[in-house]
Amino acid sequence: MNRVFAIFCAVCFFSLCFADEGKEKEVEDVVILKDGTVIKGKVSDPGGPTIRIERKYGSVTIMKMDVKEYYFGKKELPGAGTEDDIIYLNNGDKLTGRAKLEDEGKTVAIEVKRGETVGTVKILMSDVLKIDWAFERKQPALVVTEDPLAARIKSLVTDLGSAENEKRDSAVTQLEKIGVFAIDYLRELREKQTESVKALIDRVLFTNDLKTLISARAASEIPNIYERLSSQSTEEKLKCLGELLLLEGEDATSLLAFFASRTSEEPQVWNFCLYSLARMEKNEELVKLLSADDGRIRFLAAVYLSDNTIPAGIPYLIDALESSQQEIQKTAIEKLTKLTSNSFGFTPDATEDARKAAVVTWRQWWKENEANLLNQSLKSIKRKQVAESERDFSRVFQKKAIEAWDAGKLQDASQFFKQSIEIDPSNIRVKINYAEFLFSALGDAQSAQAQLRTVLNRYPEEGAATAKAQAYYYLGLVDLSQNHYEDAIHNFQAAVSIDKSCTDAYIGLGKAYFDKALFDPELLQPQAEETPQKEKERNKLRLNTIENSLQAYWNAVALVDKELLQWQDVNYRKSRRQTEREVITREYEKRGISAAGLIRQPAAPQSESPKPTTLEEEEKFIRELQQTKGQILWLIANTYGIIPDWKKCASALEEAVKVEPKNTCYLCRLALARSLAGDRDKAKQIYEKCLEIEPDCQAAKQGLQDLK
Repeated sequence: MNRVFAIFCAVCFFSLCFADEGKEKEVEDVVILKDGTVIKGKVSDPGGPTIRIERKYGSVTIMKMDVKEYYFGKKELPGAGTEDDIIYLNNGDKLTGRAKLEDEGKTVAIEVKRGETVGTVKILMSDVLKIDWAFERKQPALVVTEDPLAARIKSLVTDLGSAENEKRDSAVTQLEKIGVFAIDYLRELREKQTESVKALIDRVLFTNDLKTLISARAASEIPNIYERLSSQSTEEKLKCLGELLLLEGEDATSLLAFFASRTSEEPQVWNFCLYSLARMEKNEELVKLLSADDGRIRFLAAVYLSDNTIPAGIPYLIDALESSQQEIQKTAIEKLTKLTSNSFGFTPDATEDARKAAVVTWRQWWKENEANLLNQSLKSIKRKQVAESERDFSRVFQKKAIEAWDAGKLQDASQFFKQSIEIDPSNIRVKINYAEFLFSALGDAQSAQAQLRTVLNRYPEEGAATAKAQAYYYLGLVDLSQNHYEDAIHNFQAAVSIDKSCTDAYIGLGKAYFDKALFDPELLQPQAEETPQKEKERNKLRLNTIENSLQAYWNAVALVDKELLQWQDVNYRKSRRQTEREVITREYEKRGISAAGLIRQPAAPQSESPKPTTLEEEEKFIRELQQTKGQILWLIANTYGIIPDWKKCASALEEAVKVEPKNTCYLCRLALARSLAGDRDKAKQIYEKCLEIEPDCQAAKQGLQDLK
């Protein structure tokens, strides 16, 4: 019996082997991203800024700029032609026949024909110079086209080296307008450029940094603000900083601290910024500048701290007593005497030995008094410390506020938000929640903007990147609602410059560019006495705006797909659940609470959505991610529609339908795009499919009627 069973298994095995013979064997492509992620599947190139990778669980969209390497899999095509494989050996010999790799690629076996006899020869790969595969000659590898934006940026970088000032200036302006999308490309291209071009690229990169520090209001109201702050003229830069300080007041804190810390700035710029920070009593910023790389900045920070009676800068003033410049010595001893009521006999006019002896005395005095004086400094500059119990209490009111908002009790929600902030003014999350509430629930855009600016400027040490990115994101939403397209673009770009993983900010940025292309009169309406050349430039600017919209949307799709890629990995989900349990256990043990039986963390209201911690939540989260992807693809399709490019519009909608096959809204729009692209038969099939899913779908019925 056992023998019969063994023979039966052997027959089945050989049957299966021969059943596969003659079939096309698929080999996956491999894409390696710059962050080290490896994705396998079938690569296709839609021709835009992305590639698409077809996988078992659906397609993944990847930005071409994020790809480090492609490895395109080859297909073994039995009977691909009469041509044989050719093996070239190191000794100069050549063998022809049907070859295949064996022993995990260590050897190659080739069927060699001698007359009527066919034999197999095995060769070590170490003896092989090269293999010319027949199927490679028949089947060329996929060539991925260049990202159109990358080509545009390369062209503009070439223009930066032009001898024509107008062409060079135009390239700088266009790169600054492309903004955040140009940054990674420019950093890659920079090293291969001449010094003059590098300087212009640095200017563009510097402008992008400034966009995370300058408000949209300042950018629109102060003429040529980026050009002036990048100027080589110290006088012009100081004038611009003065205008900005007058307009923004305390909201200019982060920008002033940024310029005060730049070692490449002139001392007059440092002095202006540090003096302004001292006048506004931004002593925390001054203390941070005591760690600046340049000793002159450290000295100025210490001087202005002493003016505010903060002794934290004393050791830097003591160092300044050893300066070779009498004016610096004089200033240092004046500030030290004012702070401590001591001079220890130091005078700039004394002999060198006397000055050295006095400095030794000063250092000994500081060593003895350092702890007390630093503690005094901390008490002077540190805001009220909030106890952990108060933070918890603040979060309770934050949660109540959100629950009241959800229930439509807006007055209660407003009161709870205010109480939460009053208890813990450093709770940035509640400030962002409150700003969102003010804007979306109460329609108070001005108060929402004021609340968000406090997040950006008044709480720098607690302002984590994600929180600041969210603040800029909501500022962008407010501007977009008021049709302030340039301000919205400014704020959304600032958000993604700070946090490149902020999907919502990319969607907002795409919408801002889309609305600008669709509604901005400057792009749509001919200007008075517009020449054909001016009309051409206006149309080109509108097209560039549409391309920027698409770039932003595709970035959002790529981010969603990247997250989907993680969450569809069973091992990742298991690992994350285990990590979540460990974090929760540690947190509860720290608070003296038993963590036995806890699986998920109690909900804490945050600006961002909490990540799932149970299997059911994970599945729901994946579905929500897929729905988000479909919605972004819908926006992409709409954007292609205003070009119009109906083939690409249909392609985006086809991807959306793959995500949600029964979404009749996507299907009807796909049918319309197919019809406008000239494929009326396919459009009819899609409309009929819509009616199978939703028999009363009026859009599908009207679409079929229009096709008759």
